Amino acid sequence: MSDTRSLSQDLQTQILDSVRKGQDAVLDLVKSYVVKPYEEVVKSYVVKPYEEAVKSPAVKPFEDAVKSWSDAVGALVPQLPAASEVADKLPKPAELVDEAFAFAEQLLAAQKEFAHKMLEATAPLVDYARK
Repeated sequence: MSDTRSLSQDLQTQILDSVRKGQDAVLDLVKSYVVKPYEEVVKSYVVKPYEEAVKSPAVKPFEDAVKSWSDAVGALVPQLPAASEVADKLPKPAELVDEAFAFAEQLLAAQKEFAHKMLEATAPLVDYARK
């Protein structure tokens, strides 16, 4: 029995190690081929052209039109809290991840408890089958 348990634990350890290695590889790929290039694209094609365009005198009439429209709409819309006020009240992404995994742990613990209770409840059937 202990040999079986040991083999099972060894197998679980190997599987978890493999999953972690796979996760690390995916994370490295995302950092190298998604995040870094995305940052470069944003800098090259969004930030730099925007900064250059904002300096252009042709932008002034557009800014005035947008401001007029914004002022008119602002008068119609009830006052909403500033984004900075709301942002501080929102959970951080890491907190959301921690909460989701805490829930998953609780759910897994409940499933484990249920499985043990099912084994306990069906033990008489197992004993009967062994006779």
